[in-house]
Amino acid sequence: MKNIFKSTLLLLGCLAMLTACSDDNDSNPTFVEPSTFTLNTPSWAPNAIDLANSKTLPFTWSQPNYAGSAKAYPVAVNYSFEVSSTDSWTTSNVTADADKTGATVADYYILDDAYHTPSGSIDAAKLATALEYLSKWKEDAVPEVDTVFVRCKAQTPGPGGVTSTVYSNTVQVMVNPYYVELKDAPLELWYLVGNNIGAEDGGWKNSEAGTVPLLPVYGNDYDKKTGRGEIEWEGFLPAGTEFKLVNIIGNWDIQWGSSDGSLDNPVKNDGGAKNFTIATAGYYKVVLNTATDKLSITPVDGITPSVFTQIAMPGSYQPGDGWDPTSNVMTAKNPLATENHDWTATVELKAGQQLKFAADGAWTTSWGSTVFPYGIGKLGGDNINVTADGTYTVYFNDITGYYYFVAQ
Repeated sequence: MKNIFKSTLLLLGCLAMLTACSDDNDSNPTFVEPSTFTLNTPSWAPNAIDLANSKTLPFTWSQPNYAGSAKAYPVAVNYSFEVSSTDSWTTSNVTADADKTGATVADYYILDDAYHTPSGSIDAAKLATALEYLSKWKEDAVPEVDTVFVRCKAQTPGPGGVTSTVYSNTVQVMVNPYYVELKDAPLELWYLVGNNIGAEDGGWKNSEAGTVPLLPVYGNDYDKKTGRGEIEWEGFLPAGTEFKLVNIIGNWDIQWGSSDGSLDNPVKNDGGAKNFTIATAGYYKVVLNTATDKLSITPVDGITPSVFTQIAMPGSYQPGDGWDPTSNVMTAKNPLATENHDWTATVELKAGQQLKFAADGAWTTSWGSTVFPYGIGKLGGDNINVTADGTYTVYFNDITGYYYFVAQ
């Protein structure tokens, strides 16, 4: 009888524990992806906002209910805005930009600012740029008032680490837009600086004359907003050369160096990093991906490039009939290496003009290509066609044929 009584108590205790666990599970919220959430219509919506004279456009919204009930589900949410001129949301600017043929047309634009609470403001200048991108107005044809459709996007990690994306309702507002000249960001360049690098005596001069640039490679992808991607340099380095890479000429705050002095262990933004050291004289290739922060420095074997005493830029922009290979001579960019293959010049050009690079005052060796502002000059290639008026600093490497016209 005593054993039966103990067994009964044990059974009742287990049932009570199961009931308590069940109650705990019922009270714990589970992740449920909502279908939408509410973006509030701002109080200023009835009035057109002058984007040229405004800094921000404020919005508020409700946090999406990820619990599927009145009980909140604890989760960190990243919010952002998207805008459209037509209330169509089929193709974003990101998708359109990825199509290199230009055939894909965006009907909405993703703004890049992020928010972590259910309130935030759209930057007026960024909105103006987005509307110009979508509508492609000419400078003299911007409407006085334009309708803009705005929605908010909420993203948060869901079950299994899969990102949950939820869109709010659309809110319609009115703005006074203005013309924005759409330009890609200038390509991000980095420069070699060291004891056998540059044109200033002694080297180690972090200046325009004391540095040698890595150049963009035609055919590579570069981020239109940041100008980042893969850039390269190829040239001769004497034994005993020590160098680093800097991003801004005259500034040492952002740099690449070596953790141990070798070429194999690069370190970025470490002011205490050692210099890269060249043990054996020869030709070297430096490749830096500024988007992924990957740097490699490797010997280049089996090449015997020609060494030229001068490079000029003959073209239709020269006086008279132009195309004089003895005029508009470029400056040797890296004579301290004892074997220079880098050249620079500053020149004023107009759209429609053409030019090439020519060696040693003759047309025997020349480089050309049809693309602008950067490309790969081919021996005996076509004329480079200037597409925009401006003053340009020109960089040219006679080993790779890489050139870049940098607008000033």
